[in-house]
Amino acid sequence: MLKNIKFLLLLLISCATYSWANVPPPPVNQNIGIPDSIFNNLEKLNCAYCHKSDTLTQAERNEIGWTFVAPTVKDGILADRHHAKVDTIMKEGTQAPFGTAGEPYKCLSCHKLQWNEASSTNELSDNFKDCLNCHRQVEGKASVHHLTQQARKLNCKYCHGDRIDNPNDGHYIPTRPVSPFTPRTSRGKGPNGEGACTYCHNQGVDAITGVMVQVNSKNHHAIGIGQWGVSALQCVVCHAPHGLGDQAIRTCENCHGVNSIHSIQADSDGDGIIIIGQEKPFYGHIGGKNSADCKGCHVGSMQNSLEIPGKGYIVPQLANLSKFKIPAGSTTTITVSGQALINKIVTQEGIKTYKSIVTLTNNNDNTVRELIPSFISVSSLKVTIPSDLDAGNYYLRAKKGEKESNPMSLVITPNIFINSVDINNNIFTIKGNGFSKYIDAIDSGTKITLSEAICEIQSWTDKKIVTTCDKKCGLLKINGIFGSTSKDIACNGDSDYDKGFARGKSDACSWKNWAIPSAYIDNDTYIKAYDVGWESCDRSNPPTNNSDYDLGFTKGKADACDWKTWAIEDYYQGNTTYIKGYDEGWESCDRSNPPVNDNYNLGYTQGKEDSCNWKTWAIPDNYLDDNSYIKGYDEGWESCR
Repeated sequence: MLKNIKFLLLLLISCATYSWANVPPPPVNQNIGIPDSIFNNLEKLNCAYCHKSDTLTQAERNEIGWTFVAPTVKDGILADRHHAKVDTIMKEGTQAPFGTAGEPYKCLSCHKLQWNEASSTNELSDNFKDCLNCHRQVEGKASVHHLTQQARKLNCKYCHGDRIDNPNDGHYIPTRPVSPFTPRTSRGKGPNGEGACTYCHNQGVDAITGVMVQVNSKNHHAIGIGQWGVSALQCVVCHAPHGLGDQAIRTCENCHGVNSIHSIQADSDGDGIIIIGQEKPFYGHIGGKNSADCKGCHVGSMQNSLEIPGKGYIVPQLANLSKFKIPAGSTTTITVSGQALINKIVTQEGIKTYKSIVTLTNNNDNTVRELIPSFISVSSLKVTIPSDLDAGNYYLRAKKGEKESNPMSLVITPNIFINSVDINNNIFTIKGNGFSKYIDAIDSGTKITLSEAICEIQSWTDKKIVTTCDKKCGLLKINGIFGSTSKDIACNGDSDYDKGFARGKSDACSWKNWAIPSAYIDNDTYIKAYDVGWESCDRSNPPTNNSDYDLGFTKGKADACDWKTWAIEDYYQGNTTYIKGYDEGWESCDRSNPPVNDNYNLGYTQGKEDSCNWKTWAIPDNYLDDNSYIKGYDEGWESCR
């Protein structure tokens, strides 16, 4: 049975629909990358809920017991994202179970082989099917997400973006004495608790999920803060050793600084734009009209949103990509969904508009490419991923001014193709690209077949494979970790494959019907070869002889260009070659400009006359089946009245 996971609160982000919890709070809607929840008590299926949600059965969903809409986290690219690390250098803090920092990733840095006595083959251990075997949590104390190398380095912004600050990075924290307007951490002095974080960020029942939201202390401690020997986030990150009284807000500002906290705002009314100071209250820190948001923190303050520090650039937030995986060498436009991708502010000089650009960070060498969207709104943008990116893992972020969003994972997968095949007896030397690595395990997904028979691997690198095959010709196919590719190996003319290929190509190039000779009806090798041979013929240019196809093409073109009705003569009703030719002949005629002085012209004249005389739309009986006349009548009719 899965362990009980306590969910604090949830903000569902998509490009079109938002579900809000309690307005006014508490509890408040929060989202800084993933649903604001406790994630330190996970089991295998819990991970799949967000990372492989489409693979779960209903029974598994029922076992998990979660009802929130799963965020889009590395959707459909988990395997590719891990495989793209092969041959890159493992960094400090690597979670590869069999790897060492400073060495390159190999297949067996993560995978483990086990011998199957029954089949006398290697198999992959299922250790890689459980995320928690590599990505460790400290149960009940620290979440898997906050034990990464970046989290241990206190680089909170790496995942959360500029909605948060990194402790001890030198960001601005006020040093002046507290005033009546300085926010307190709790127990605000306003009549309803205004003037403290807990005025909004407090426990209560979420109106959307029905979940009991816990207090901030439980939420923060659950990620590992204050868990000695577990996390780099020790007690003093939030608490002064001897207490600060009303100055306690200054330790909160170690992570939630003045500038970052005044850069958080949502499109509260769904009008497609965020205007600082003109949004509904309780949907951010700077949007509420009549200074309602300001007073929630600074009780009694008369300050308005135009006077706040760090005003202008609202931190964008990303939620989804239309594509998470793109093949190398292709120029691809994707849609990025999120929130606050564009915002406006009213200034003394007028309304200013701030728009996001897109950054792509190569996870291997940390180089950054900036891209300009071709379209942008508050909740989505379109950007073109260039074709010259190296294969590998990337983080895509939105950047507005100096404010960056949370990252979304994008994988550029290598192209896999065969350049050449050299054959020496039964030894095949294959050269190409994107083969990656091979694991000698029956279920590894990496193999080579020739005419569907498995070949024996002698050596395998990203660009060269040497293999021994029992057969000498047919379809050579490589299955790699990033996909498959194939090449036809010609035979000497005496194999079933070669016979099928030759017959299929001959029939196709002769514009005959697809047909397998009766002697080969049950011969899968022949049929497969026939298909490949058929597809190898270029049928885009019809023959010029008097074949059935040519007769059909000529007749179809003539009927179309004469503005006649599409019709196959009775004699050719079952002749697919003739019908195909007729279709393509029909389509070859330009019917955009109707002819004059024919039935179309007669129809046009009559239609215009009837229309202009305010008569009823009517086709004469002798033209009821004449499409050319009817088309002319219609267009003549439309030209008047």
